[in-house]
Amino acid sequence: TNLYNPCTMERSSSSGYLKMENQIVQQLSDLIGWNIYDSAGVFTTGGKSCIMYAIKSGLNRCKEKTKYGHSPIVITSDINHYSIETVCYQLGMEKFDCIRIPSTSDGIMDFSALEKTLYEKLSNGIPIACIIFSGGNTTDCFVEDIYKGVNIIQKVVEKSGANYCPYIYYDLVVCWPWLFFNKYDFKN
Repeated sequence: TNLYNPCTMERSSSSGYLKMENQIVQQLSDLIGWNIYDSAGVFTTGGKSCIMYAIKSGLNRCKEKTKYGHSPIVITSDINHYSIETVCYQLGMEKFDCIRIPSTSDGIMDFSALEKTLYEKLSNGIPIACIIFSGGNTTDCFVEDIYKGVNIIQKVVEKSGANYCPYIYYDLVVCWPWLFFNKYDFKN
């Protein structure tokens, strides 16, 4: 079967696979305007795998940085994909460990509610494994302001005295193709 369905991760057939992955990440980084040598990425089989990787990375950070008597939580907005709860469950978390922040009338996360929730949880010693922002989801295509979110997180982490910053994941499931039109002249 290897003749017709080779495993690209085996040594004999993976020559250049990592190089190709890095090249694609650098090309996408260039489209965003990021330094291509300071950026990195991970290729997965789909959205659930990306979310699982993000939450697992956050859980690892929590385990390393906190002594928690409460199970870690994940925070996201109510517009984000329903699979987040599924992934939390697959990682051994309970359904109530995924906290959904309500949306504003614009369809994006209510950042004042985020700030209040973050402060409440961190001040009470509840570890936050991951905060997931929408960079354009498959349901509504709403894009949340990642810069505003990160600034709030940094402010609350400092104010609460937490010794770590929760892992931040920006779910760009449907937005990355638009990067190719970043310099496109729509008027003409």
